[in-house]
This record gives sequence, structure tokens and C-alpha cells, in this order.
Amino acid sequence: MTFKDALLKIIDSKGGKVSLSQIYATVEQGQYFPLQPHHLKTTIWGDRPAYQHEVREILATLVKDGKLTRVSRGVYSITPTGTRQGPFDFSDIIPKLQAAGRGKRIRLPYDCNSIPWDVQGECRPRLVVWIEEDADNSQQIHEALRQVAETCRGITRAVLFVVDIDKAIWQDLWGSFQPGFAVEQKELELKIVIEFRP
Repeated sequence: MTFKDALLKIIDSKGGKVSLSQIYATVEQGQYFPLQPHHLKTTIWGDRPAYQHEVREILATLVKDGKLTRVSRGVYSITPTGTRQGPFDFSDIIPKLQAAGRGKRIRLPYDCNSIPWDVQGECRPRLVVWIEEDADNSQQIHEALRQVAETCRGITRAVLFVVDIDKAIWQDLWGSFQPGFAVEQKELELKIVIEFRP
């Protein structure tokens, strides 16, 4: 992952809007991008670590590229273009799902929408579909297919099904929709992940 990709992920993980001080604090944790000794070296310009200059330079480029907007001095917000980064996976979500346990939902990152709807009508790069007991799961899978094939075609690039029902019931349900998703996987390079909750 490049430093630019790491900054987009950091901003996205903070809800899509973040201050420079929040970015610096997260970068220093090293979770998204490992800082090297040259990053930490104090510069003669502003008596700051070199990585802070690099962060500001990358942020200016991301604003110029339309991936971020500068909301106010030192505060940036990610744009829909900025959330369309790949590869589209759910490595940031699945561990939280596993920790939360069966039947519990988690707060999703800015680049995700969910069915049932988190933000109805908004197209986001990733979609999480909750498959739960006592829900109209057939309708929810149908809505997910409609979103990736029509409503948000080309924007939603990855779908995570969080399955909180019996595997045999899921397999029967999925069997009737899987061919439709297979077409979209091929045409749009759509990524599909199925996560069974214990």
C-alpha cells in the first residue's frame, strides 16, 4: 500500500472527515503505513518530522485529483471518487464482525452502505448485506443484486454477505441468486465475500 492509499484509508476509517492532527496521530501508530527512520527525522522547515510534510503534500495532490475536499484549514473530507480505491476487500470489517458476535451489527466505514439500508439511495463502493433470522432475506439479496447490477452499477464493487442463519438455509437461498451475481462478477469484476457468523 502506498502512502497515498494509506491516507485515503485513514480518512475513510475516521468517517470520511478528519483533521490533520488526527491523520498525524493515526500515521504515527503505523497501522496503515510503516514509518521509516527518514520519515521521523526532524526537518529544518517548521521543526517537524518529514512525514508531516509528505502528508500535507499528498493531501494537496488528493484535493487536486478530486479525491478529497478541504473543508476548512487542516480539515479534509473524502469524496466518492476518493472512496473508489482498490482492491475492494473487507479486511477492515470482518475482524470487527467476528469480535461483535452473532446477531450484532457494527458501525461501517464511510465507503460502505448496507442492506437493510444504512443510507438509503446512496451508492458506495462496498455493500454489506445482513442476512438474519426473521428478516426477508430473499428480498435483501434481490435488492443487493439490483444495486450492483442497476442502481449503483460501476460504483459498488464489492459485496459482503454477513450470514446469521443456518448454512443449509443460506445455501438454498443463495442458489437462486448466485447466477445473477456471477454475471456481475464477470462483467464488473465484482468481489463477493460471504462471512458466516459463529
